[in-house]
Amino acid sequence: MQLKKSLGQNFLKDFFYLDKIINSSQIDENSEVIEVGPGDGALTDLILKKCKNLKAFEIDTRFSDFLKQKYSDKDFQSITKGGADLDKIKSDKKSKEKKKDKKKIDKLLLKLKVY
Repeated sequence: MQLKKSLGQNFLKDFFYLDKIINSSQIDENSEVIEVGPGDGALTDLILKKCKNLKAFEIDTRFSDFLKQKYSDKDFQSITKGGADLDKIKSDKKSKEKKKDKKKIDKLLLKLKVY
């Protein structure tokens, strides 16, 4: 897929740095993780190998759809800005608040753009 300059898309591919990010994040098999801007999923692959479940927020629907398909067999949810996925999370949150069953998010991972 062509990267969108307007979204600042620039994906980290070097396994050395991806591995450093994962190891410093202290994610384990009990972690509930949110990843912001997963893009093509290079870091997502490594997160899913270590965590309990992962929610990823991706603004680009092309990559969000790609990730949903790629990880359909994993405990993974890709949420798109303004999409039905975001509406579902809002309604899930409201029903959980009523039940007082709040899930704790352990880790938040995002990659800052460096220009």
